[in-house]
Amino acid sequence: MRLFVSSAINFLPDPVAYFLRRARFMVMERERYHKFKELREGLSDEGYTLKPFDDYECIFIHVPKCAGQSVRATLFKNLQPGHINIYTYQQIFPKRVFDRYFKFTFVRNPWDRLISAYLFMKSGGSHKKDFKWAQENIMEYPDFSAFIRDGLRQKHILEWPHFRPQIEFLIDQFGKIGVDYIGRVESIQEDMGYIQQKLGLHKELLYINKTESKKSDYRTYYTEESQSIVGEVYQDD
Repeated sequence: MRLFVSSAINFLPDPVAYFLRRARFMVMERERYHKFKELREGLSDEGYTLKPFDDYECIFIHVPKCAGQSVRATLFKNLQPGHINIYTYQQIFPKRVFDRYFKFTFVRNPWDRLISAYLFMKSGGSHKKDFKWAQENIMEYPDFSAFIRDGLRQKHILEWPHFRPQIEFLIDQFGKIGVDYIGRVESIQEDMGYIQQKLGLHKELLYINKTESKKSDYRTYYTEESQSIVGEVYQDD
């Protein structure tokens, strides 16, 4: 029944579909919705908040291992509640608000992002959940090339946020790229300048959560085979 309702919504006009999907989220995932509602109003006990999004009338999509911690720390000086895709933000914010807010993100060369994510997770990530997942899903592979060859294409690997294709964070409920601006890690200084201009801010870029063990040239980590596999897996990125 739920699948039928979801499919039927797809044939409705966009404003109606948006309203119904958000209403379904509010009812079916009430606890999660109220958590996000509280985060829009202030800080959680752990220090997370979405309030700056309303303060600056923007939404930042934090794609893992794409300088998100640096962007967050520079612009908002707060903790965000995880790597939330834009589809979820459409369920958090009413359409009139979502459409008005400036929505932006940062993306990264897929080969560079992958080695950064691999080294980050192999070193234990940022909390116990990361460490446990890495122990169960990465440590069995002797090296990076083996991880790519034998592990990367597995569903449970690609569902983990740090290895999920970047585009999956950016596709909205209508199947389109839902952000207004896509910055690139490779040109972060310039792109952050544009974003700050849009938000009326003037702050020095902070560099947070860099993978210290990573060599400067990501290409040195790849063989011809592993390079090809990554290109196939992250073709849409």
